[in-house]
Amino acid sequence: MAKPYSYDFRQKVIQAIELDGLKKREASELFNISRNTINLWLQRKAETGDVQALPNRPPVITTKSQTGSSFGRLPRLMEIKPRWRWRNCGRVTSAIAYGRAALNAQSHGL
Repeated sequence: MAKPYSYDFRQKVIQAIELDGLKKREASELFNISRNTINLWLQRKAETGDVQALPNRPPVITTKSQTGSSFGRLPRLMEIKPRWRWRNCGRVTSAIAYGRAALNAQSHGL
């Protein structure tokens, strides 16, 4: 995840727009940020009274088994039957997919 802009930088941008009369387009070019970012900051200031960045929240991890697929059970099957191989599932599965499934399984205690 990208690091959020500093609070000081956010205040400078908003101050340039509100107090100095800079247009959003001009501020986006001057500070090298998108107009959408400026719009989000202005909206946040209108709603909360401040442009403070929202706290980083860890991503929500769901297993495939919660969505109805049996793929979430594969890491558990690998643990129960160590000789079980990917070729047994009848399809080509990448190592990346297995890695994601294994991480999901570990995070949910499977």
